[in-house]
Amino acid sequence: MIALAAAAAGLWWLCGKDGPVGYAGHVLAPLVLVGVGLGSAVVPTTGTATAGVPASQAGPAAGLVTTSRQSGPSSAWR
Repeated sequence: MIALAAAAAGLWWLCGKDGPVGYAGHVLAPLVLVGVGLGSAVVPTTGTATAGVPASQAGPAAGLVTTSRQSGPSSAWR
């Protein structure tokens, strides 16, 4: 939850800039925050999603998690 909150905070930070901004403090820092947050959230969420799956089905279950992660946002914009 902390990692996802960090990613959300970085996205919020990116959205709130009007007028001329400097790159390091107004673009790079929030992008690093988003990257660290999402990077830290991917492994635990995959582990949680596949926790109750038998070892023989772990590969296909992880594949479904990855597919839903990639196709979910694109199907939401229809």
